[in-house]
Amino acid sequence: MKQKKRGFTLVELVIVIAVIAILAGVMIAVFANVVNKAEKSRQEQEMKQAELEQKSDDIIQKLENA
Repeated sequence: MKQKKRGFTLVELVIVIAVIAILAGVMIAVFANVVNKAEKSRQEQEMKQAELEQKSDDIIQKLENA
């Protein structure tokens, strides 16, 4: 009696690898976009912080001169 071998065919394995590669490509693009947005947000926050520091320095100088 013949035993049937259970396993994946080469075509099935290639399809799975292709799907994983496509998903990885999409995730890399999404991750790069998230990193760019985070960098932009960090720069904006640094600019806001510098602006607040400048305003507080101006107020301190005005109070010292008064």
